Amino acid sequence: MDSPHSLSIPILLNTIASIKGGRNSATTVMPLLSAALYLGQFVSPLIVMPMSKGLFGDDITGPYKAGCLLSIVFLLQVWATRHFQSLPPQKD
Repeated sequence: MDSPHSLSIPILLNTIASIKGGRNSATTVMPLLSAALYLGQFVSPLIVMPMSKGLFGDDITGPYKAGCLLSIVFLLQVWATRHFQSLPPQKD
């Protein structure tokens, strides 16, 4: 039994960005996510290596520590913007 506030199956299969775009996630979010992952794979060493050298010197674990710091920054960013990442509440 579905309540009036539950989402239907097609909406559950789509992301917030694809719902706002009016298309399914295969044509909106997935290509962008794929491009971001490929770009991040090659750009992240260019960001992390100078950062780890500046913060930790020649410490061999510097890149891992810098990665942990960046992860914490991104986690805080997601937490601070969490109210922008969801659909508005449905009105009765």
